[in-house]
Amino acid sequence: MHPIQDGPGPEPEGHAFLRELLFFLQAHRHRDVGLLWPQAAPPGSGRDTAGEGWSRLAAELAEGLRCPVRVLPGRRAAPDRRVVAAATETLVVQVSGVSVWRLLDGRSEAGGHEAGGHEAGGHEAGRPVVNGLTVRLRAGEALYLPAGYRTVTPEASGTRRTLHLG
Repeated sequence: MHPIQDGPGPEPEGHAFLRELLFFLQAHRHRDVGLLWPQAAPPGSGRDTAGEGWSRLAAELAEGLRCPVRVLPGRRAAPDRRVVAAATETLVVQVSGVSVWRLLDGRSEAGGHEAGGHEAGGHEAGRPVVNGLTVRLRAGEALYLPAGYRTVTPEASGTRRTLHLG
């Protein structure tokens, strides 16, 4: 069964979340940053261990998006004041707690991590880093970042899952 189709019987854990995520990603991929406030809960909501559910979600996303999807192990969210650019299209799902993300002025020219990182408000290649929108990502919410998009995470708690698309 295709991952976005409904079928008879009870849905597996995370299936409703998968449907919302596919719709969201089909609208935002290759365009701009997106924030999803889902109605359905992601796999393992409220728990820090849900490896099997996340592996299944990544496989079903890969099928629905027709691209490779790699899920990184769940980890405790930690503040990071360095300016970091997403090396690939990235989807961050806050499983528990809260993370504050400062979305900067667009994509880096090189994509990937900035060499050595830069403090927010500093300079990059002679240009000032301009702070943009600040987003508070709460448990169950998802943030999509196109490849090369630059962020700073000055506050973080709980656990989040990161998926790389493509």
